Amino acid sequence: MSAKNLIGTTIDNKYRIEKLLGEGGMGVVFQATHLLIGRKVAVKFLHASLAGNEEVVKRFYREARSAAAIEHKNIIDVLDVGVTAEGEPYLVMEFLEGEGLADLLERERYLDLEMALGILEPALIALAAAHDKSIVHRDLKPENIFLVHQPDEAPTVKLIDFGISKITSGSKETKLTADGSMLGTPAYMSPEQARGSADVDHRTDIYAMGVILYEMLCGETPFTGEGYNEILYKVLTGEPTDPIDLRADFPASAWLPIKRALSRDPEDRFGSARELLEALREIVPEDGRRKGMTLLGDAMVKDNYASGDIGKNVSAIGDTMLAANLLEQSVRDQEPQGIVGTARTKLRGFVNEELRPRFNGPNRRLYRGGAAAAAVLLMGIFVIGLCSGDDDLPESVSIAVKGAPRKAKIYYEDSFVPINPFKVMKGDTIVPLRVELPGHETFRISVIPSKDQVVRVKLVRKPKKKKGKPATKTTEKSPAKKTSSKEPEKDEPAKKTKKKSKGKKFLKSLKNGFKK
Repeated sequence: MSAKNLIGTTIDNKYRIEKLLGEGGMGVVFQATHLLIGRKVAVKFLHASLAGNEEVVKRFYREARSAAAIEHKNIIDVLDVGVTAEGEPYLVMEFLEGEGLADLLERERYLDLEMALGILEPALIALAAAHDKSIVHRDLKPENIFLVHQPDEAPTVKLIDFGISKITSGSKETKLTADGSMLGTPAYMSPEQARGSADVDHRTDIYAMGVILYEMLCGETPFTGEGYNEILYKVLTGEPTDPIDLRADFPASAWLPIKRALSRDPEDRFGSARELLEALREIVPEDGRRKGMTLLGDAMVKDNYASGDIGKNVSAIGDTMLAANLLEQSVRDQEPQGIVGTARTKLRGFVNEELRPRFNGPNRRLYRGGAAAAAVLLMGIFVIGLCSGDDDLPESVSIAVKGAPRKAKIYYEDSFVPINPFKVMKGDTIVPLRVELPGHETFRISVIPSKDQVVRVKLVRKPKKKKGKPATKTTEKSPAKKTSSKEPEKDEPAKKTKKKSKGKKFLKSLKNGFKK
């Protein structure tokens, strides 16, 4: 059932769906009313197309279990779970009205130190409560910190969206995230999370909180780039931009705790959310933090709603070109002669031996652009492998599309893929894949790049359109042809028969003459 069709319906005879709050690749969030008690709630639906994916459904319901297990006033409360008649799993959450931290930063760019620490204090208290229950959020970012409007008092801070949280207490659920899959948002990922390490613990959340505080005070994250891969590369190898370069009046007292929270080695970070909180409390006294929150309540927008992260996808292919150029330059700086030349030689052989045969004949024009794009993409992968150890690399997975003719075009997240099989960044977000071939219906499917996989394609021919006029002409002419062809067909065999009979009589007379 589409999002529009849900509005006005009642789920489980309890929740009347009234208004769309947010929509993404994983699902949708609606405002609804509990009919029995009249309470306003938010209902998050998982798309029916994903209901058969056991891993996705488990992650969806984990949000409810994690939030319920923590039971904290600064964490969104999940009230109910269920499945619609159409097979769409859903969660019922408390309805939060106010403003997301991401929206606030987009409007204000950066905040005063007092306001920033006033927001971060309750968020860190809630995070400490989650860590006490062995729950690691793993996707902390401004979009998942919500500021709830409270009439005549300071706003309440809520952590939302524990959909990809990790339970580290040794329970069975740990297996869902122990396979090294890379989850989260690149700019807020710790280095170990960016590498897809299986042993990510609570200190990855400490790192994310350091990034959020840096962004609140500087107006941007410590590692920025024009693409997914460039940001990941900087997270793994770079140093944060000096805050003074971004904001001349940056409060210097905040830099030391931020820098410690952003340490590449987890052992060098704060050991807990409470340790980070205590360090920040020493910078600004309680009166200052309280004043900052009061000022925030007067300035914030109050008509937004918390919908959480509902599965917005990030493309790996398409961003790789910039990352390849960046990495190639870094290798040139380190070893001007050898490595890049070797990479180019390897790639030249690959293009000549592997790509050229695929793009001969009618696809010759496509070869030039496709081979060039593939070479740049592969240069990035090859150079990464040469200049970094395996431990510094984000994982990738291979996707092979079977059943697609060579003339077919493959698109991954709307980006053309010039080679098949191809490699993409490992993760667990839903990514659309489609295959196009002239004269055939477009084949569409969604994949989760969590492991190497084969996608089987079945292309269906488009039905031919019937043309009325030519059909009429054919029917008019055909009787005439049949009529004219009937007479010769009858005459010709008769003539042949006569000729054959005369010939037989002549031969018979000759034989009789010889006998006489």
